[in-house]
Amino acid sequence: MPASTRRVLHHHGCMDKRSTSQSIFSWIWSYNARMIIVPLLVVELALVAAYMLSNSLSTQANMGAVQELAADEVQRVAQSQAILIKHQLHAVEQAAAVYRGQTERAYLTPFTPSEDETSRYAMRGEAWTTTRDNGGAALYYSGITPIGEAEREKAWQLSQLDPLMKELTRSNPLITQLYLNTRDSMNRIYPYPDSELYEQYPAKMDIPSYNFYYEADAKHNPERGTVWTDVYVDPAGQGWMTSCIAPVYPDPEGPLEGVIGLDVTVAAILQHVLALELPWRGYATLISRSGTFLALPEEGEHDWGLKEFTEHDYATAIQQDTFKPDAFNIYKRPELRDNAARIQAESSGLTEVMLDDADGSHLLAWDTIPETGWKLLVIVPRDDVYATAEEVGATFYRFGFAMLLGLFLFYVLFLALLYRRAQIHSKRISDPLVSIGQMVKSIEEEHYDQTPETFEIRELTATSHQLAHMARRLGDNRRDLVQLRDQALESSRLKSEFMANISHELRTPMSGVVSVSSLLLDTPLDNDQRQLVQTLQESGDSMMKLIGELLDFARIESGRLTLEPVEFDTNTWLRPIADIFAAQAQKRSLHFSATNDLPQRVRGDKERLKQVLINLLTNAFKFTERGEVSVSLQTLRLDERHVWLRGEVRDSGVGIPQEMLDRVFMPFTQADNSKTRNYTGLGLGLSICTQIIDAMEGKIGVESDVGVGSCFWFEVPLERVAQKPLALTSAPQEPKPAEVGVEEAGDPPSTTAADEEAANCVLVIEDNELNQKVIQRILKDYRLQLAQTGEEALELLQTERFDIILTDLHMPGIDGMETTRRIREFDQETPIIILTADADKELPESFSEIGVSDHVLKPYRVAQIHQVVERWLKTPPAPR
Repeated sequence: MPASTRRVLHHHGCMDKRSTSQSIFSWIWSYNARMIIVPLLVVELALVAAYMLSNSLSTQANMGAVQELAADEVQRVAQSQAILIKHQLHAVEQAAAVYRGQTERAYLTPFTPSEDETSRYAMRGEAWTTTRDNGGAALYYSGITPIGEAEREKAWQLSQLDPLMKELTRSNPLITQLYLNTRDSMNRIYPYPDSELYEQYPAKMDIPSYNFYYEADAKHNPERGTVWTDVYVDPAGQGWMTSCIAPVYPDPEGPLEGVIGLDVTVAAILQHVLALELPWRGYATLISRSGTFLALPEEGEHDWGLKEFTEHDYATAIQQDTFKPDAFNIYKRPELRDNAARIQAESSGLTEVMLDDADGSHLLAWDTIPETGWKLLVIVPRDDVYATAEEVGATFYRFGFAMLLGLFLFYVLFLALLYRRAQIHSKRISDPLVSIGQMVKSIEEEHYDQTPETFEIRELTATSHQLAHMARRLGDNRRDLVQLRDQALESSRLKSEFMANISHELRTPMSGVVSVSSLLLDTPLDNDQRQLVQTLQESGDSMMKLIGELLDFARIESGRLTLEPVEFDTNTWLRPIADIFAAQAQKRSLHFSATNDLPQRVRGDKERLKQVLINLLTNAFKFTERGEVSVSLQTLRLDERHVWLRGEVRDSGVGIPQEMLDRVFMPFTQADNSKTRNYTGLGLGLSICTQIIDAMEGKIGVESDVGVGSCFWFEVPLERVAQKPLALTSAPQEPKPAEVGVEEAGDPPSTTAADEEAANCVLVIEDNELNQKVIQRILKDYRLQLAQTGEEALELLQTERFDIILTDLHMPGIDGMETTRRIREFDQETPIIILTADADKELPESFSEIGVSDHVLKPYRVAQIHQVVERWLKTPPAPR
């Protein structure tokens, strides 16, 4: 188990023990409670409980009798008031029967209206309607029906009902208005409304689609009896009302011709109910068949937390399921959730409810009016009903509570005395322990110089002295460890800095070696000379590779390894790597293959991945004399954001012994470290690969058999790019090396004065004499001006103009970066190229910030210099 894990478990164990332990004061106090307080308290509470029980039983008996009488009285009130409403509604039903019979006869009886009657009809928009009040009914023929002569004749024929409609309205004060609705959307209504019907009704009102019509049709009313609608807002502006409707069948065997209706306003029915004076501050109200309050008195508004509506908006009401919000529906109120189903299902009953906005509990009695499905509710405050019985019980309870209060005061004084004594005794022990705890906390916070204290208790004083002595020893040990750590960190830093400086200093002379050998290859040489120069160049390249590894290792050791993720094409990225090693394989008669099944585009640090892949391939070729080398990039797994790359480099080389597999990734380590080893190298390549893969949060490993070969693999996460993956490509098994044109050496072509004038002018700032000669040789086809220092270059630029500037980075006086900054103060156009032996990967970012156009890393080849100069000049050198 790791030490960190052991520490976590130990910490939790301590927490568990501490959570179940007690302070000294708590322990003393709990002892007093168990041995003194609890026995006394049990006896006293038993006596009080006996008294309270006897009082409760007698009070309950008295209250039960009162409750039964009150319940009967409340139910009687509800039933008697419901009977009155039933009689009123029955009278309306009788009037509806008379009106329906006369309407059916009017359909069959011809009638010639007066000229005054026919003259008051006209088209208004798409509807045909009455335009003035002549004492009769109003008519509205909806535009949903084309108005022809037959429709007009029917309307005039039914006008013979107007006297009856007037008489029925006069004879029954509950009837607010009468109407006849026909199946073709004609409405005849009395009394005449205050505003014209065409101003109230929709132009193409489909009357059979309204409940005051379809609830009486054959589907909803097959018995053809009288039907009461639920409460609704009247489209003619009469407010909330209910309708007693009945179907009209002039021909008993024929279709439904229309529906007659007698409207009764809710206010007319509720006027008597709301005015009832009930005992015990009770009140009565009506709810519709859906459970909605038809109206509430002021007491009810307070109890139910509602404000009764006084405004009627038909345009809004017809868009809602009910004519009032859900708060007005007792079946949907949360406080009646347990009683709603019973009230809805039973025709009458009594229950006790607790209303959210009322003061105390209420008794609720109800009785159903079958004609409309309404329920009459009588609501009485429970406290008012049971006040007498509860007052007697309250007296006994008060006496009992007085006894409890006396006992409470006694125990408060008694417990205060015990509490004070427990504090005094516990403080003598707890205060020293707290002080010792503070010492431990200070030591934990690295304050090791502690002064011991002296306490009343001898053992605690000894503990304090021992703890102070231990703290001083811990402080001494920690200071020694910190000093050793700082020395190790400084040693590591100096080592990394030294290696970086050594690498830089080595690159500068090696740049001359590699560059001069490159120039020699462009001169006339015999075969032996050319072979010697090529050997010199290959040795220089090997030396530069070792220096590069040292520089990378120094950068990693100093903590300066940074990743630069970019989006890149995996095929384009792999192809040049494969081409390089395919050429090597061809020279050495090895079989080489490269495959890629990654998505075409991903995001990651392609340069660091390239470094890892090249290092692994270089090792594979180094240790493989015959057979094959292969590289494969595979998609290990995918998720929404990442693609996991698994790269494998396989070879048929010498293999690695099993005991060396764990060491090959260590720095300066090879499988064969003996003095007679066959393979060269510093042993840094795999260590650098490990550091890079770790920085990418991946992993790297090797599988190998001696004499069979090795497989080095790595797995890293790359970011997915939203693009359809492309088919995988493979490098050919025997790729041809890229053909690079080499210019034959010979006498330079003759130049003319015009050629001299046309040649581009190049300023080279270089303090090293060897590098000056090399760059002069490389750029022999350009007009070249040399400057030894940055200061000299700045003076030249005040009087001369150059097409491109090449400057060394490290020079005496002002360096290449400072020179560039000063040039950019007066010249923003001329390309500036930095020539540097510093391979620090963070430098290019600094270059771009000060205006450097490009940079070339030493040692450079002839082709490199030509390529970068021609790219920025946009033209090849003019012949000279």
